[in-house]
Amino acid sequence: MADPPLERYARPGVDAIARQVAERDPAARRKHRRLQDQLLAASDDKRRVILARRAEGQSIRQIAAAVKVSVGVVHKTLNPTP
Repeated sequence: MADPPLERYARPGVDAIARQVAERDPAARRKHRRLQDQLLAASDDKRRVILARRAEGQSIRQIAAAVKVSVGVVHKTLNPTP
């Protein structure tokens, strides 16, 4: 699977240099991906609550509203990447 284009994460001016470096350097691209994963990670307490609420049958949106995290965090917690 091809890596997504970095333009999706770019902020004008601030990320322009980082984007250019990452396009040339695979290690920088991996680091960028890890940082994005960390931003979407839930704490251990929230992870337990998310998993328990899902086991009760709540939807991802209901869980996100109750735990006060984004839908993406709930989705990523329920479906971790290998």
